[in-house]
Amino acid sequence: MPSKGKRVKTRCVRGHKLPQDIIKCCQVCKRENGKRWCKRHPEKRAVQVRVVRLRSYGWTPEMIKQTALEQGGCCMICKHIYDGKLHPDHAHTIPPQPRGLLCPKCNKAIGLLQDSPELCRAAAEYLESWKVGVL
Repeated sequence: MPSKGKRVKTRCVRGHKLPQDIIKCCQVCKRENGKRWCKRHPEKRAVQVRVVRLRSYGWTPEMIKQTALEQGGCCMICKHIYDGKLHPDHAHTIPPQPRGLLCPKCNKAIGLLQDSPELCRAAAEYLESWKVGVL
Protein backbone atom coordinates (compact mmCIF):
# COMPACT_ATOMS: atom_id res chain seq x y z
CA MET A 1 0.00 0.00 0.00
CA PRO A 2 1.30 3.46 -0.84
CA SER A 3 2.03 5.66 2.18
CA LYS A 4 -0.23 8.63 2.81
CA GLY A 5 2.65 11.03 3.61
CA LYS A 6 3.13 14.58 2.42
CA ARG A 7 3.51 15.17 -1.27
CA VAL A 8 6.93 16.47 -2.18
CA LYS A 9 6.75 19.76 -4.07
CA THR A 10 8.66 19.72 -7.32
CA ARG A 11 7.68 23.18 -8.55
CA CYS A 12 7.50 26.61 -6.89
CA VAL A 13 4.31 28.71 -6.93
CA ARG A 14 5.34 30.21 -10.29
CA GLY A 15 6.03 26.83 -11.84
CA HIS A 16 9.84 26.85 -11.71
CA LYS A 17 11.44 23.50 -10.98
CA LEU A 18 12.58 23.16 -7.35
CA PRO A 19 15.83 21.46 -6.37
CA GLN A 20 15.06 18.67 -3.89
CA ASP A 21 16.72 20.43 -0.93
CA ILE A 22 14.69 23.65 -1.32
CA ILE A 23 11.13 23.80 0.00
CA LYS A 24 9.91 27.41 -0.21
CA CYS A 25 11.04 28.97 -3.46
CA CYS A 26 13.41 28.36 -6.32
CA GLN A 27 16.60 30.34 -6.97
CA VAL A 28 14.94 32.32 -9.79
CA CYS A 29 12.09 33.46 -7.53
CA LYS A 30 14.50 34.18 -4.67
CA ARG A 31 16.61 36.42 -6.94
CA GLU A 32 13.51 38.19 -8.30
CA ASN A 33 12.15 38.73 -4.77
CA GLY A 34 15.50 40.22 -3.74
CA LYS A 35 15.49 42.61 -6.70
CA ARG A 36 11.94 43.73 -5.89
CA TRP A 37 12.89 44.33 -2.24
CA CYS A 38 15.89 46.45 -3.32
CA LYS A 39 13.67 48.58 -5.56
CA ARG A 40 11.09 49.09 -2.78
CA HIS A 41 13.72 49.87 -0.09
CA PRO A 42 16.59 51.80 -1.78
CA GLU A 43 17.63 53.56 1.44
CA LYS A 44 17.88 50.31 3.39
CA ARG A 45 19.80 48.72 0.51
CA ALA A 46 22.27 51.62 0.43
CA VAL A 47 22.93 51.16 4.16
CA GLN A 48 23.43 47.42 3.68
CA VAL A 49 25.89 47.97 0.83
CA ARG A 50 27.84 50.57 2.86
CA VAL A 51 28.06 48.32 5.92
CA VAL A 52 29.30 45.37 3.83
CA ARG A 53 31.85 47.58 2.03
CA LEU A 54 33.10 49.06 5.32
CA ARG A 55 33.41 45.59 6.82
CA SER A 56 35.60 44.55 3.88
CA TYR A 57 37.93 47.45 4.81
CA GLY A 58 37.94 46.48 8.51
CA TRP A 59 35.65 49.37 9.53
CA THR A 60 32.19 49.69 11.08
CA PRO A 61 29.86 52.72 10.91
CA GLU A 62 30.50 53.30 14.63
CA MET A 63 34.27 53.31 14.08
CA ILE A 64 33.82 55.90 11.30
CA LYS A 65 31.83 58.21 13.59
CA GLN A 66 34.31 57.84 16.46
CA THR A 67 37.36 58.36 14.25
CA ALA A 68 35.79 61.40 12.58
CA LEU A 69 35.25 62.93 16.03
CA GLU A 70 38.82 62.12 17.11
CA GLN A 71 40.21 63.64 13.90
CA GLY A 72 37.96 66.71 14.18
CA GLY A 73 36.61 66.16 10.67
CA CYS A 74 40.11 66.63 9.21
CA CYS A 75 42.01 64.46 6.77
CA MET A 76 44.83 62.57 8.53
CA ILE A 77 47.33 63.58 5.83
CA CYS A 78 46.60 67.13 4.65
CA LYS A 79 44.78 68.21 7.87
CA HIS A 80 42.19 70.18 5.90
CA ILE A 81 38.62 70.07 7.15
CA TYR A 82 36.66 68.25 4.49
CA ASP A 83 32.94 69.00 4.27
CA GLY A 84 32.13 65.81 2.35
CA LYS A 85 32.54 62.23 3.47
CA LEU A 86 36.04 61.28 4.52
CA HIS A 87 37.22 57.98 3.09
CA PRO A 88 38.12 55.13 5.46
CA ASP A 89 41.73 54.16 4.81
CA HIS A 90 43.00 50.67 5.59
CA ALA A 91 46.18 48.65 5.39
CA HIS A 92 45.94 46.06 2.65
CA THR A 93 46.52 43.09 4.94
CA ILE A 94 44.45 40.06 5.84
CA PRO A 95 42.40 40.98 7.79
CA PRO A 96 42.43 44.65 6.68
CA GLN A 97 43.53 47.10 9.37
CA PRO A 98 41.80 50.49 9.66
CA ARG A 99 44.26 53.41 9.65
CA GLY A 100 42.38 56.71 9.51
CA LEU A 101 39.98 58.86 7.53
CA LEU A 102 41.30 60.67 4.46
CA CYS A 103 39.95 63.22 2.01
CA PRO A 104 39.38 61.81 -1.49
CA LYS A 105 42.54 63.43 -2.91
CA CYS A 106 44.88 62.06 -0.24
CA ASN A 107 43.20 58.65 -0.40
CA LYS A 108 43.75 58.49 -4.17
CA ALA A 109 47.33 59.77 -3.82
CA ILE A 110 48.46 57.06 -1.42
CA GLY A 111 46.61 54.48 -3.50
CA LEU A 112 48.40 55.60 -6.66
CA LEU A 113 51.68 55.48 -4.75
CA GLN A 114 50.83 51.87 -3.83
CA ASP A 115 50.80 52.56 -0.06
CA SER A 116 54.60 52.64 -0.30
CA PRO A 117 56.47 54.96 2.12
CA GLU A 118 59.49 54.73 -0.20
CA LEU A 119 57.49 55.99 -3.18
CA CYS A 120 55.95 58.76 -1.06
CA ARG A 121 59.41 59.88 0.11
CA ALA A 122 60.75 59.71 -3.46
CA ALA A 123 57.83 61.85 -4.66
CA ALA A 124 58.45 64.37 -1.85
CA GLU A 125 62.18 64.53 -2.67
CA TYR A 126 61.36 65.02 -6.34
CA LEU A 127 59.02 67.92 -5.53
CA GLU A 128 61.59 69.43 -3.15
CA SER A 129 64.25 69.32 -5.87
CA TRP A 130 62.04 71.39 -8.17
CA LYS A 131 61.00 73.88 -5.48
CA VAL A 132 63.66 76.42 -6.52
CA GLY A 133 62.14 79.46 -8.17
CA VAL A 134 58.56 78.65 -7.16
CA LEU A 135 56.64 81.60 -5.70
